[in-house]
Amino acid sequence: MAKIVLGIVVLILTALCACQSSAPCPPRPDDATGYLQKICLHVVNNKIKVAPANPAQYDIKKIETRTEDGRAVVWVFLDCCGMGDIAIFDKETGELKKFMTGAY
Repeated sequence: MAKIVLGIVVLILTALCACQSSAPCPPRPDDATGYLQKICLHVVNNKIKVAPANPAQYDIKKIETRTEDGRAVVWVFLDCCGMGDIAIFDKETGELKKFMTGAY
């Protein structure tokens, strides 16, 4: 009986750990580029205050390709907040270079 109870506890803890590790910024089917997930992880990991936004629920308002310091970058304009949050990615590597919160 003790082995059964222990087995159930292990299953429950495993399920809880799996949910918690992916909960803040899950992959989204509408994020083919991965930009939204990278932005969310950056905001969460760096504890950036974006209230009233929820970084896991950002949507892309528009995307522009620009050149900065001789490199192609992608400006991702988000749907929140104030004048809109903006993320800048290196177009070639996909690395998030900069994140700016919108002015209110």
